[in-house]
Amino acid sequence: METKINRQAFIDLLNHAISASEELRQLLKKEMQLLASREFDNLSTVLTHKVTIIDQLEELESQRSNFLINAGYSADVEGTQSFLADNKDNNELTNSWKELMDLVKECQVINQSNGMVVSKNQAQIQHAMQIITGGQNKGSSDTYNKNGVQSFSSSGRDLSKA
Repeated sequence: METKINRQAFIDLLNHAISASEELRQLLKKEMQLLASREFDNLSTVLTHKVTIIDQLEELESQRSNFLINAGYSADVEGTQSFLADNKDNNELTNSWKELMDLVKECQVINQSNGMVVSKNQAQIQHAMQIITGGQNKGSSDTYNKNGVQSFSSSGRDLSKA
């Protein structure tokens, strides 16, 4: 009986993670649309919601890790695989794990695409800045400040002199 309860508890955790991952996928797609169309005003709402979903997923991951440890498995992918192997007769458990992993991979792909859109937008902005400053930023090096925000060094040439 305890094994059946354990399986169902783990399935419930996976189903919550699937639901949150589906929501994250939709947010990432919305983020992609907003980035591509440069609708930056609406982006902050999506990003705030995305952070909330990521926090929820991290909490679910912590619960999954604790579940595995309490069930005598390691709290990593190998531990999950061992738990699944020991419960291979439960198709719902296996299918839920597979669905979650497929969603995670899809979210990673969309997130990487969003990163490429951001990089492209940054390159376009940097090019525009070079045009505005008369090419003075061509030799400058990109640096990051203590908050991880990219900053561009410039020669200090006024726009009025360009």
